[in-house]
Amino acid sequence: MEIAKVLALSGIAMCLLGTWLVAIELVVRFQGNAYEIKTMTYRGQGTPEKTDDFSRWELHRARYMWTGLLLITLGSLAQMAAVCLTP
Repeated sequence: MEIAKVLALSGIAMCLLGTWLVAIELVVRFQGNAYEIKTMTYRGQGTPEKTDDFSRWELHRARYMWTGLLLITLGSLAQMAAVCLTP
């Protein structure tokens, strides 16, 4: 198989996988309490703080999204290279 075809097909596969990673993380919602009030003032007001579960979920979500964006970028570059290599 020619190198251009391999680059084009692998680029399409990377873009597809990256798109799924980004889309899944946009659709999935956090289940549970995102914030909790740990300290209350004498007026009954408090400062909300992120829960540990929510912080871990945000980090996990960000990793998947950045991985997806990286795959989309690399896949697009591979497809462009395939076009340049086509005689």
